[in-house]
Amino acid sequence: MRVHNDTSSSVTVNSEVGYGCTADAGDTCSFTIAVGKHTLKAKRSDNGKTRTEEVNVTADPYDFDLKDGNP
Repeated sequence: MRVHNDTSSSVTVNSEVGYGCTADAGDTCSFTIAVGKHTLKAKRSDNGKTRTEEVNVTADPYDFDLKDGNP
């Protein structure tokens, strides 16, 4: 899974199985996750806002895009 962090803050992404990765503002990070349905939770470091999303990972790599306002 590739996380594309186009926000102005670092963001940590977790799945239901635990920690995924942390991407600095404007950067990417990646982690391994099995094909199938997952619950991803992204949390900003500056204001604590979170985004929770159900995703269906069908191929590797899967892209998870984050922008200001989401979270």
